[in-house]
Amino acid sequence: MNKHRVKDDIPIRVINGHNEVHAIHDELRTQLGELYYAISKSYLYSLISKRTGYCPKRIAYILNHTTSCRDNLDN
Repeated sequence: MNKHRVKDDIPIRVINGHNEVHAIHDELRTQLGELYYAISKSYLYSLISKRTGYCPKRIAYILNHTTSCRDNLDN
C-alpha cells in the first residue's frame, strides 16, 4: 500500500482548512507590513491558532509544506 497520498485524494475539508490558514497568514502579512519581519513565527502561529483552532505545529506544517489551492477550487 502506498503511504504517500495523491493530491486528488485529499478531502475538500482539509484543503479548505489549509486555504483558511494561508488566507489568514496573508491577511496578517498585509496588516503588519514591515513589522511582519520583526515578529516571531510562534506569535504569528498563535494568532492563526486562535482563529482556526489548529495547533501551532499543524499551522507551521501547512505554511511550510503546502500551497494555497484557492484558485484551483474555483475552477
